[in-house]
Amino acid sequence: MPTLKLTLTAIEKLSAPRTGQVFYRDTEQPGLAVRITPSGKKSYVVDKWDKQKSRVARIAIADVSDLTVHQARRQAQKILGELVNGVNRLDKRREERMRSVTLAEAFSAFLDARKNLSPKTIYDYRRILDTCFADWKSKPFVAITRDMVERRHAKLGESSQSQANLAMRVLRSILNFTRDKYEDTHGSALLVDNPVRRLSSARAWYRIERRQSFIRPHEIAPWFKAVQSLPESRKVVGDYLLLLVLTGLRRSEAARLRWENVDLAARTLTVTQTKNKNDHTLPLSDFLYRMLLARKQCATSPYVFPGPGKHGYLAEPKKAIQEVETLSGIQFTPHDLRRTFATIVNNLETTLSYFSIKRLLNHKTQDVTEGYIQHDVERLRAPMQQVTDFVLGAAGVNQANRK
Repeated sequence: MPTLKLTLTAIEKLSAPRTGQVFYRDTEQPGLAVRITPSGKKSYVVDKWDKQKSRVARIAIADVSDLTVHQARRQAQKILGELVNGVNRLDKRREERMRSVTLAEAFSAFLDARKNLSPKTIYDYRRILDTCFADWKSKPFVAITRDMVERRHAKLGESSQSQANLAMRVLRSILNFTRDKYEDTHGSALLVDNPVRRLSSARAWYRIERRQSFIRPHEIAPWFKAVQSLPESRKVVGDYLLLLVLTGLRRSEAARLRWENVDLAARTLTVTQTKNKNDHTLPLSDFLYRMLLARKQCATSPYVFPGPGKHGYLAEPKKAIQEVETLSGIQFTPHDLRRTFATIVNNLETTLSYFSIKRLLNHKTQDVTEGYIQHDVERLRAPMQQVTDFVLGAAGVNQANRK
């Protein structure tokens, strides 16, 4: 780095570099320099090795036109004194910027870092932030207190306790992320304690009983008949509901099923966007094979169950479900059909192993043994057919119509 006794006259004579930036150190005040950019902009900077951080500290002071050389030297002396005492203005400015990061900005950084989140999860997180924390989005995340969390949780619980718990779990995840992302000048987390922890210490989480509803064997006949009675305009919904109860797929997995993932020759289907991130392949029973074959012959969409929405696949068909409920007298949700499938699998007298049952439902397990077991789809064909036979039998469908 070239040296020069800095004077206004000497600085005015300095020419701008073609590329990059050039520094001229002051021979009178160690650590003070003039920086010149290709645009010709000239400014005073402190350029000094920071022993505390083991790096060069380059701190802007002001434009040359704003200070005399004498004033710049005095400012440099002050900054250098701070560096000796372990205070770096750049770090302090960086910390101030981090302290001003809003909840919305932290959430955006959270999404950038969590690259494996599914589109559905991202949509749900955004919806929660927009509906439950709309007035907090512009607040610095460090300004969210435990009292604020406790009050908001209670307020949300007045409308829906399960929604209140879900909202706070999402907020907890975002704030946990900020602890690693945003630090002070000493490398410590700006958010020392996640304020959502207040709900645990105060035992304020709402106790939500897990739904146990499913379609019981004696209810299958009226339910099946109601599904089959849907008009032709709702035929896609009827087939969708039958696929749910005969495969145990989650509603979004079935709705997003594409024809490219249905192998009619091998009689299998594969779900690629699953909750546990693992592809899920299931064999097709005879009934499902015929149903999908019929759908394929008149398909006009890449989705097995097309819908009029912007995504192209079937959204949650509330009206059709209400119609089935009215016709059958049975209240149910799409996830109840998954529980129905799981209950049938569990109750059937088969030789299924524990791992095979979890494989049918695509449930993850913490048992390391499963990692060494290679699952063969054909081993699941017989139990899948048994589930279909059980449902059709309970529905009173003629045996001749099953094959």
